[in-house]
Amino acid sequence: MFANRVWHCFFSVVSFLSFAIAGMAVSGQITAGDFDTAPAVGEYSAITNFEARIDKVSFAADNRHHALRKARIDYYVDLARNSARQGWGYQEQDAIRRAKLILDHHVAQGLNDNEPG
Repeated sequence: MFANRVWHCFFSVVSFLSFAIAGMAVSGQITAGDFDTAPAVGEYSAITNFEARIDKVSFAADNRHHALRKARIDYYVDLARNSARQGWGYQEQDAIRRAKLILDHHVAQGLNDNEPG
C-alpha cells in the first residue's frame, strides 16, 4: 500500500514537471516574424557604424580578391546582426571583430594591390 502511494506521488511529480517544461518550451519558441522586424533606432550601433565604414571603402568588381573579401565581410555582418537579434553579445562582437580584420587587411592590401584579379 505504501509503495503504491509513493509510486503515485512520483508519477504525479513527473507528470507535473513534464507539463511545466513543455509549457516553458512552447512559450519560448521563436517565430519567423521575430526576424522580420527592423531594429529600433540606436540598436546594433556597432554594426551600423561598421557598415558606414564599409561604404567608404572601394571594392573592385573585376578583382576576385576584392569580391571574396566583400563576400566574407557581408557574411560576418549578417552573422553579427542575427546574433544581436538573438541576444548573443559575444558572438556579435566576434563577428564584427572578424569583419573588421578583413576590412583592415583589404585597406592595407589596397595600397599594394596592383595585380589583376
